[in-house]
Amino acid sequence: MELKKNLVYQGIKYDIASGRYQVGEKLPKELDFAAERGVSFITLRSALKMLEHDGLIARIPSKGTFVIRRTPAARPGKVRTILLLQVDYDAAANGGNIFNRDLILGAVEQAYLDGCKVQVATFAEAWKLPERFAAGEFDGIIWDRPESDLAPLLEQLREMGVSQVTINRFQEGIPALSCDYPEGVRTAMRYFRSIGHQHIGLIDIGRDLDVFRERQRAFLEELRFDGITEAEKYLFRVVKGDPDYLRIAEWMRTIPQTTAVLVSNVYLTEFSRYLAAAGIAVPQQLSVIQQGEIEHFSRESHSRFSIFTDPRRAIGSRALVTVLRQLEGNAIPAKMERMVGELIIRSSCALPRHLQRDEGERAGRRREVC
Repeated sequence: MELKKNLVYQGIKYDIASGRYQVGEKLPKELDFAAERGVSFITLRSALKMLEHDGLIARIPSKGTFVIRRTPAARPGKVRTILLLQVDYDAAANGGNIFNRDLILGAVEQAYLDGCKVQVATFAEAWKLPERFAAGEFDGIIWDRPESDLAPLLEQLREMGVSQVTINRFQEGIPALSCDYPEGVRTAMRYFRSIGHQHIGLIDIGRDLDVFRERQRAFLEELRFDGITEAEKYLFRVVKGDPDYLRIAEWMRTIPQTTAVLVSNVYLTEFSRYLAAAGIAVPQQLSVIQQGEIEHFSRESHSRFSIFTDPRRAIGSRALVTVLRQLEGNAIPAKMERMVGELIIRSSCALPRHLQRDEGERAGRRREVC
């Protein structure tokens, strides 16, 4: 007589093979799954362990049980290795640890589902990559923000047939992923306008790269749409080094009518010093939204600042899938795919000063009538 656990194992295995449960799909919660299969919780757990041993499913603590993608092009017994190359951690911009960590987590979690592994390294010895690929040490590469001086190397690897994807930078002939920064700026600006702000400033990185030019262009377009004729005055592009709070104060004095500011996370610490030194109350005198996260100003922190987040974890997951799809022989368009982040509103946003006064006066009149 066939053991119940074997029958359940064979049934789920058939359902995976037939496509009832798709690759990457999360299976039902174990108690519900056991009831659905008409067996005890213990019997179901035994069947799931057998499926996990076969490499058909992956069980991720606190997340659930997932069907694993198979990689048919892989050689028997060989686990595919994908390199995730980032800028030197110590040299990363302020808050780079969160920025890097979220990307790594997204790629590693997806690799767990897909039965491959991710190796994280820096660009320090990138020149050895052609030799390492020829030796079979890795199967594909995720490049996080590669600088322009690496372009010849990326092209050499592409000609060698290496599956690659770049993040936040575009290299001709290679698929790319990025946060949709322009749409993030528009979302933040539209939110500010929805609560009455018109004169809005932006403190942003001034490097001559598309990723920064595009979001600054979106900012200026939104201001002009709202009737601001000298929109460039409201953009503080930090061309070299970090601005200290005195430079921020000098810029803010040129636009005294400003009631709201978007701030790149890179400059948030100095911006906070400016607020403290100038005695500016947030949000009573100035509403603030930050772009991206850093350690003390993240979604997990108790910071009051609103945040437009980078979808770095989702980008890491998508980047891993993009490389694997190339390895399986799929043609991936060599263009930039943009992924939208999330606007998290906290207590740093409120009505502008003149509307607060108007609202206070109306409330006073209502009290008098009552």
